[in-house]
Amino acid sequence: MGYWKSKVLPRIKKVFEKNGTKKATAAAAEACKSFDDSKEQINKEFEEKKPELQPKVVEIYEASSAEIKVSTLMNIPNLL
Repeated sequence: MGYWKSKVLPRIKKVFEKNGTKKATAAAAEACKSFDDSKEQINKEFEEKKPELQPKVVEIYEASSAEIKVSTLMNIPNLL
Protein backbone atom coordinates (compact mmCIF):
# COMPACT_ATOMS: atom_id res chain seq x y z
CA MET A 1 0.00 0.00 0.00
CA GLY A 2 2.93 2.33 0.67
CA TYR A 3 4.12 2.06 -2.93
CA TRP A 4 0.63 2.90 -4.13
CA LYS A 5 0.40 6.05 -2.00
CA SER A 6 3.93 7.23 -2.63
CA LYS A 7 4.36 6.47 -6.34
CA VAL A 8 1.16 5.64 -8.18
CA LEU A 9 -1.44 7.94 -6.62
CA PRO A 10 0.53 11.20 -7.10
CA ARG A 11 1.02 10.37 -10.77
CA ILE A 12 -2.65 9.62 -11.25
CA LYS A 13 -3.51 12.94 -9.63
CA LYS A 14 -1.21 14.70 -12.09
CA VAL A 15 -3.14 13.17 -14.97
CA PHE A 16 -6.42 14.62 -13.75
CA GLU A 17 -5.13 18.08 -12.88
CA LYS A 18 -6.27 20.89 -15.16
CA ASN A 19 -2.79 22.29 -15.81
CA GLY A 20 -2.74 21.41 -19.48
CA THR A 21 -2.95 18.44 -21.76
CA LYS A 22 0.79 18.14 -22.41
CA LYS A 23 1.54 17.79 -18.71
CA ALA A 24 -1.31 15.34 -18.27
CA THR A 25 -0.16 13.25 -21.22
CA ALA A 26 3.42 13.23 -19.97
CA ALA A 27 2.29 12.29 -16.47
CA ALA A 28 0.09 9.48 -17.82
CA ALA A 29 2.95 8.14 -19.94
CA GLU A 30 5.29 8.28 -16.95
CA ALA A 31 2.77 6.49 -14.74
CA CYS A 32 2.25 3.77 -17.35
CA LYS A 33 5.98 3.27 -17.77
CA SER A 34 6.49 3.12 -14.02
CA PHE A 35 3.68 0.58 -13.68
CA ASP A 36 5.11 -1.58 -16.48
CA ASP A 37 8.58 -1.46 -14.93
CA SER A 38 7.20 -2.43 -11.51
CA LYS A 39 5.16 -5.23 -13.03
CA GLU A 40 8.19 -6.64 -14.83
CA GLN A 41 10.26 -6.50 -11.65
CA ILE A 42 7.57 -8.23 -9.60
CA ASN A 43 7.10 -10.92 -12.25
CA LYS A 44 10.85 -11.49 -12.36
CA GLU A 45 11.03 -11.86 -8.57
CA PHE A 46 8.05 -14.22 -8.64
CA GLU A 47 9.62 -16.42 -11.31
CA GLU A 48 12.89 -16.53 -9.35
CA LYS A 49 11.13 -17.61 -6.14
CA LYS A 50 8.63 -19.95 -7.80
CA PRO A 51 10.81 -23.12 -7.70
CA GLU A 52 11.57 -22.48 -4.04
CA LEU A 53 7.96 -21.84 -3.03
CA GLN A 54 6.15 -24.41 -5.16
CA PRO A 55 7.04 -27.42 -2.97
CA LYS A 56 5.81 -25.51 0.09
CA VAL A 57 2.52 -24.73 -1.64
CA VAL A 58 2.04 -28.38 -2.62
CA GLU A 59 2.83 -29.50 0.93
CA ILE A 60 0.29 -27.08 2.42
CA TYR A 61 -2.31 -28.02 -0.19
CA GLU A 62 -1.89 -31.75 0.45
CA ALA A 63 -2.22 -31.18 4.21
CA SER A 64 -5.45 -29.21 3.78
CA SER A 65 -8.92 -30.66 4.17
CA ALA A 66 -10.95 -32.10 1.30
CA GLU A 67 -13.41 -29.19 1.54
CA ILE A 68 -10.65 -26.67 0.87
CA LYS A 69 -9.32 -28.75 -2.02
CA VAL A 70 -12.73 -28.91 -3.70
CA SER A 71 -13.36 -25.18 -3.30
CA THR A 72 -9.88 -24.44 -4.65
CA LEU A 73 -10.39 -26.60 -7.72
CA MET A 74 -13.77 -25.01 -8.39
CA ASN A 75 -12.14 -21.56 -8.52
CA ILE A 76 -9.54 -22.52 -11.15
CA PRO A 77 -11.00 -21.57 -14.55
CA ASN A 78 -8.72 -23.87 -16.57
CA LEU A 79 -10.11 -26.97 -14.91
CA LEU A 80 -13.78 -26.22 -15.54
